[in-house]
Formats: sequence, structure tokens, C-alpha cells
Amino acid sequence: MSGNETCRKCGCLLMEGAKFCRICGREVEAQPEEEEEQEEGQEQAGNSGAGAAGLAAGIIGLLVLGLAAQEIVGVLAVRLFSCLLVTLGLILGIAGLRAANRSGPRRRGRGLAIGAICVSWLGIAILVLLWEPWMLPLNGRMEAAHRSEFQCAMNVKQLSMAVEVYKADWDERMPLAGNWSDALETYLEKPEVFVCPEAREARSGYAYNLGVAGINTAGIDLPSQARVVVIFESGLGWNGAGGVEALVATPRHRGFDEFGMLDGHIETLARGQAESGLTWQPKGRPVPARGR
Repeated sequence: MSGNETCRKCGCLLMEGAKFCRICGREVEAQPEEEEEQEEGQEQAGNSGAGAAGLAAGIIGLLVLGLAAQEIVGVLAVRLFSCLLVTLGLILGIAGLRAANRSGPRRRGRGLAIGAICVSWLGIAILVLLWEPWMLPLNGRMEAAHRSEFQCAMNVKQLSMAVEVYKADWDERMPLAGNWSDALETYLEKPEVFVCPEAREARSGYAYNLGVAGINTAGIDLPSQARVVVIFESGLGWNGAGGVEALVATPRHRGFDEFGMLDGHIETLARGQAESGLTWQPKGRPVPARGR
């Protein structure tokens, strides 16, 4: 029996050669030397395994960081994955070091654990230095998308207000479909209002709901007017008019479309809401697409 053996019942340290535990009186069972060596080997293997796993995670995280820093890998998810790897390497390294310190004089696996901690700390330091430069392009793209959405919403709002002024001049009658852009242009300060920031090549990025063309809105109550579409995003071009089928094939603003309603307010809606939650034919008139 080695001098480091403890009682299996109470955990008290046993004196070398003792046959009974001096605390609980339990008889000391001789433990084969091979079994002791096997348990020690398993413990040392566990210590080395944690350190090796932590070192591997830290190194892989550093490699991914290097690719990301060179813009070879530019996906944000991959960069976040490298952050996860170096963090995991640090945790495993600390766990391996603590286990090695408890394993006795030999402390097998301590070097691997220390290596994992150092590599992981290096990866975390690089992440701290590179995080802001990585985020700047993403923030720039998000700001550009917000500006585009805001500008489009303002365009639709100005077109909706122009419709309101037109109605006031024409006894609550809506513009005709064939020349609605020409008719509203006289009520706008600049023609750029017709240009959607996500479709700058087109003279007009908006269309007119054919279902309201030429109708008298005096007989439509305000709650109902709030759900009737007048202006919407489309690729029909100048004086383009149609119904829900004339919406742009793919929403221009991160899955959303801008709509100007009959009461003058605007809404930003997902495509499903636009197709089922809005009124396109308040008088039940046919809505063939047309434009030029």
C-alpha cells in the first residue's frame, strides 16, 4: 500500500502498513498495484485529453481568425465561430490545468493545458483588436439599408400627399390610371420623388392602384380608406398602374414593401400582409395591369 492511500469509507489518509482506518475503524483492503497504476493512468489521460482538446480548439480558432482577417472568409457567422472556438479552448485549458494540479507530483497534461490557455488568450486578444473593423462594413451596410428604406417611405408619403391635393382640386375624384404620374408631377417639388433608391435606373419605381383610378372617394368612410392601396412599389415604370400582381417580384427593402393608402398615410408591410390584408378593389372593378 502506498503512503497516499485513503480510506474508501471516510476518505481519511491511511498510514503506510495500517490494517484498519484510525477514524472509522474500517478494515483496509489491499489495492493491487496494477489497479492503482491503471487509475492513475486514466486520470493522467483525462488531464492530457482536456489540455489537448483545448489546444486544438485554440489553434483552429486562430487559423479561422487568420482567414477572416485576410478577408478569405468574410461571413460573419464564421467569425463568430472562431470566437466560440477560442473561448472553448480557454475553458478546456483551464479545466485541464486544474485537473493536472490535483493529479499529484507528476502533473501530466499541465503543459498542454498551459499551451491551450496561451493560444486561446492570443485568439481573444486578436478578436478584441479586429472586432470593430469587422463590424464597420456591416454597420455601414445596415445604415445604407435604413437610409434606403427611409427615403422610399418618404417618396411614397409625398406621392400620397400629392394624391390628397389632387383630390381636393377635383372634388374628391382620384387621378386616372393612364396619366397619374403626369398629373401628380405638377404637385411635387421635384420629380426624383418617383425614383425608388433601390431602383434608380427607372424613371418611376412606383405604380398606381388601378382599382381606385377615377373613383369618387366621398362615399368611402375613413376607416375603409385606411386599408385601400393607392401607391405601391412596382416595376411598371412611368404612369404604370395595376393591382397586387404588379408588385415588384422581390421586395426591395429586406422583405418589405412601401404602400401609400387612400387616407394619405403610408405603411411598410411584408408581402403576405400586402396580398391578404389590404383592399385593392374598393368598387369591385377589374384590375388589369397596364403601364408605359
